[in-house]
Amino acid sequence: MGRGAILAGVLSCVGCASIVGDTTELVTINSDPAGAEVVVRDEKGVEVFHGTTPASLNLEKKAGYFEGKDYTFEFTKPGFQSRVVLLESETSNWYLWGNIAFGGLIGWFIVDPITGAMWKYEPPAVTTNLDPART
Repeated sequence: MGRGAILAGVLSCVGCASIVGDTTELVTINSDPAGAEVVVRDEKGVEVFHGTTPASLNLEKKAGYFEGKDYTFEFTKPGFQSRVVLLESETSNWYLWGNIAFGGLIGWFIVDPITGAMWKYEPPAVTTNLDPART
């Protein structure tokens, strides 16, 4: 069996997004002004991070089979109004177009949905401006 046949066999058993993507994504968190307290919760309300801006953290992208994971970011700072920002997962272009070209049905319906690599955050950042508190 030639190397080309082996490579084709391996590629037919994996999803395209799983080849180029990952199950987590590095997300940066910023606020203006900096130094705000931020609490990050997943879609079930479970706290996954508590810190101050600026920060960055790796977030799981998969909530379940064919379900991307969404997060809420709650920003607070004395003297400023609090703010909540939603970060929603989106389908990766590698999942959509890469599986048409390379991954096939196995990648589309099995590998990428199971690994969670089919999801992305665009942009992979959460930035907010905090307004001064009303007096």
